Amino acid sequence: GGNVTFNPGPVSALTSTIIGTSPTLANGTDAAGITITLVDAFNNPITGTTPTFSSTGTLNTLSACGISDASGVSTCTLKSTKAEGKTIALVTPVAVAGATLDFNPNGINLQVPIEMINRGLIASTTATTFARSRTSLNTDDYVAQSNTYYFEIIANNLNTTTAYTARLVDSAGVEIPDSIITVPANTSAANMTRFRVQFTPNDGPGNYRIKLSATAATNQLYVHSAQIIVEQVAATDTKIYIPLTNSDNTSESTSDTTANVVSTTATTATTSASNMTWWQRTDSAYDAIATGNAWTLETVASTSNTLGTATISLFNNTTAQQVAQTTVSGTTAVTLASTSFAGNATNFVTGNRYDVRYRSNSTSYTTRLFKAGLWIKLKYLKKAEILQRLTMRRSTTTATTTYLDNRYLWDTGAWSNPTVYFQTVGNVTTSAIALYTVSNTDAGSASVTLVSGGSITPDATQSIKRTAALTLVDNDRYVVRHTRTGGTAVMVGAFLVIQVTE
Repeated sequence: GGNVTFNPGPVSALTSTIIGTSPTLANGTDAAGITITLVDAFNNPITGTTPTFSSTGTLNTLSACGISDASGVSTCTLKSTKAEGKTIALVTPVAVAGATLDFNPNGINLQVPIEMINRGLIASTTATTFARSRTSLNTDDYVAQSNTYYFEIIANNLNTTTAYTARLVDSAGVEIPDSIITVPANTSAANMTRFRVQFTPNDGPGNYRIKLSATAATNQLYVHSAQIIVEQVAATDTKIYIPLTNSDNTSESTSDTTANVVSTTATTATTSASNMTWWQRTDSAYDAIATGNAWTLETVASTSNTLGTATISLFNNTTAQQVAQTTVSGTTAVTLASTSFAGNATNFVTGNRYDVRYRSNSTSYTTRLFKAGLWIKLKYLKKAEILQRLTMRRSTTTATTTYLDNRYLWDTGAWSNPTVYFQTVGNVTTSAIALYTVSNTDAGSASVTLVSGGSITPDATQSIKRTAALTLVDNDRYVVRHTRTGGTAVMVGAFLVIQVTE
């Protein structure tokens, strides 16, 4: 809440104060205390008058105002169960345009994962700051009773004696001092481990990259996945990240310039059946999408030549049409780029499926795409849907494998009334992709247990498959196992889908 005052001039003044949720009101109701001061042209109080006021929006209850007292003051109340911005106005004894008040009764608790890499990192003998991990973060987008920021990685260190580090640096290359994660020596690939540290980001808009310390030899420190997590308590505004690309879970690289997830020299829009994380737009999963350009396509891309242009766009996969106003470009530098657009952009239709497509301006030059994602900004938050990555793509190998490149810690207390589903995409029916718990361990997979109801059989059309609601155990860690029974099986990523509501 807050105070909003406007002065209509010498006839009257209307002051509005959000007083928050009253304990006597039902859950989900907000109340605004309205104070109206009536004065005449000489600024003398007008007593004994009962003013009236109005409010925009829906699900409003406007109380009758009291008779103005000896100071010309009258009080009234606006209540509502609808989270939105409401503009109040004085109606009588004189019409006065009012201020807009944010109604959001309680807010919700949630975690927002923001992926930093779609292809794993390998340190080298020189400390490296990876441009291909560059990710935006604007703290102004997260309005809550409290916000806590974490940097989390899945990593291993093959050096037998020396620990190495991963940390965040900001857009100016300045290291974030409390973001350092130390990966102990002698951590095998089979025991890749989840590490998390709380850090303090810079205020306002910015972007961050991952820096790995120098190692005694190449191929010692591996970072298989990395994310920033924003944990919000009683959030009223948030900005959610939806991943749109992935790479094979075993394709980590020391390169910062050629370790793309896809590339092309084609001059027509190109897609990849196995490296695109298809997403279906479902507006009903979000109660309050912000007005204006609430959606943003963000990419990290480059081109192989100074005369080249890397072009990436969001496409409606259902209709094969490009979404209007969603094209970004890359240069020879590995560049973070974004474009924002409205929910009613041409070809951007709820219920349809979407992917990113990429092209070059000449067959002589190579477009490289390192990462792509879609942001959605929510305001007056009452419900939301979060996609939490559990693994990247699995290529056409044959063995049954448990994937440890992501490991998710479930914390019930971080969510308001959560409902959890497992979601994945595969390309043949002769395999099963399933959710497993590794109990409360952050390394290895010595003891894995199938989550009841957590197995999916893909189809040949790469449909997005989602289980029924699942029951997760608090403080357990969750991973994915892919079982192939025949044919050539590709797993195109796997996620937990977490729906929260006030």
